[in-house]
Amino acid sequence: MLTELDVGNGTRRTWTADRDVLVGEIVWAADSRTLGYSTSVPGGRRVSGVTMRTLDTRAPGTDLLGGHVVFAVPDDAGTVDSLTLSPDGRSGLGVLHKGTPPATILFSFADGRPMRVTSTIPADPHGGIVGIAVDTGDGPRYACLNGLDSFGRVLDGEYMPGARGFDVCGTTYYEP
Repeated sequence: MLTELDVGNGTRRTWTADRDVLVGEIVWAADSRTLGYSTSVPGGRRVSGVTMRTLDTRAPGTDLLGGHVVFAVPDDAGTVDSLTLSPDGRSGLGVLHKGTPPATILFSFADGRPMRVTSTIPADPHGGIVGIAVDTGDGPRYACLNGLDSFGRVLDGEYMPGARGFDVCGTTYYEP
């Protein structure tokens, strides 16, 4: 379930799915009407079907999975850490991990196009951890970028339904 609260007038709008689905990486596009979010399916301990979608929040309907598919991660790509929609509402960036050979993959995506690998960072043989920060530009950004599940129950592609994670998907924004 995904709910939008208009703090100006107090109205709420909710989108739901007809099956179990995790929602994460929630972000507003620069047009202030397009809402981007990732969906994935918990299947045992792993998540699958990682997809970046957008909703036109002014259009009728309440089907969360009916949002426009901007990008679907190929099943054999690796374990997805994050997908972030860019302010244009039609492209974005992602991070995944691949096992053979072990590496962190940075990629971009655009509506209707395959992912484009922008960097491959080989795993550190000494066990070091890769830290990545992404900045998509100027202007206010309203987002809940807690990962593939906004409540922190997915880590390294594993779904942990009993985990308390972040408890809430807080709102964050940047104002220049």
